Amino acid sequence: MRDVTDVFGRFRACAQAIWNLCFWQSVDLRDWDSRDAYRDILVLLFEALVLRTLGVSASRSEIFSKPLPAFELRPGSPDGAPVRIERPRPGDRNHYWDDPVQRLGPSDAKLHFVDYFDWNEMDYAELRFYRARIVDFPAHPDLVGRDALLDVEYYRVYLVGPLGGQGVAR
Repeated sequence: MRDVTDVFGRFRACAQAIWNLCFWQSVDLRDWDSRDAYRDILVLLFEALVLRTLGVSASRSEIFSKPLPAFELRPGSPDGAPVRIERPRPGDRNHYWDDPVQRLGPSDAKLHFVDYFDWNEMDYAELRFYRARIVDFPAHPDLVGRDALLDVEYYRVYLVGPLGGQGVAR
């Protein structure tokens, strides 16, 4: 297992700059078509700056749409870190991040990276949260399969090696 938080941090800084300096600065480009183009750029950028740098393979269709099992997120402090876990409502397609579990210890759950998250996609980009999928949570097995928002300030990203259909290049 290798801490690759710095690699993700460089990608995040570049992604913020592209949106904030190239798209958001122009009022004419603050629309959903531009946001879609930006997301396409991010997939290529993530592939080049993160996956290629770390020797991880994933199809472009998986990037930012599925959990990437090679990347595990953990609280950076032995005291744990805050978490927002999605709590779906039957019949409601909205996302609610208000599950009663609001803190994770370093070994409480296994979380795989999915994407970055901001509350308002059309505003200035902070990419303040990692969006992760809970793949194991022994104390709360009912939360497995749900997404969680993790403040990038409090979490570390680890390359955990070849898992699932995704591998580390040799």
